[in-house]
Amino acid sequence: MHARRSSDAAGRRKVITVEYLDETTDINRENFLYYIGIDPSYSATGIVVLDTTHNTEPLQAFTVKAGSSTEKFAERVQKVLDKLEELLLEYPVGSTYVVMEGAAFASEFGAFKLGKLSGVIEYFLHKSGLAYNLVAPTFLKKVACGNGAASKPQVMAGVRKRWGFQSLSNDINDAYTLAQIAKGALPLPPPPKPVKHRPSKKADLVATETGQDFDLF
Repeated sequence: MHARRSSDAAGRRKVITVEYLDETTDINRENFLYYIGIDPSYSATGIVVLDTTHNTEPLQAFTVKAGSSTEKFAERVQKVLDKLEELLLEYPVGSTYVVMEGAAFASEFGAFKLGKLSGVIEYFLHKSGLAYNLVAPTFLKKVACGNGAASKPQVMAGVRKRWGFQSLSNDINDAYTLAQIAKGALPLPPPPKPVKHRPSKKADLVATETGQDFDLF
């Protein structure tokens, strides 16, 4: 499989497979009527469906619980796949485009765990004949609020500000952003950095003259 290379914040080279989107990826969205965002998670996989008619209001927005950590991996994944299969029966395969969040690159163990789940879902999408792509978590955050290192509350606030959509579920907020990426949403410019005000030379002089740099008798 061919791969596209990029760098992380520290300048290290990492390989991103061709399924991953970035600002330069050219997607012909004229063929699609429905856009699905999937935020895979063992605790609650977020799923949001948008269409071409409603710009911001989702057709569906829900989470799928994959059971407890005491259950076998195959049993937990099957619950997610069953719900996905049920969902996809409602939308024509040739008119539906899916964007899913890929595993984070920073956490090796977390990426391994999430990679097992997202890999199975990705294979399911492929076997179902669906057009799909993946995005890195940092890309998702940049689209939501312009900050690739944003916290969950910042992403939630960004989604509300950019599209007027509100949900108390972080998984649904992420899935909603992914669905908007499927529709063509691109990263926002980074927020301006706070300006640091340095005291003027005159203020420094006054501070020196009124300071206690000398003894009082």
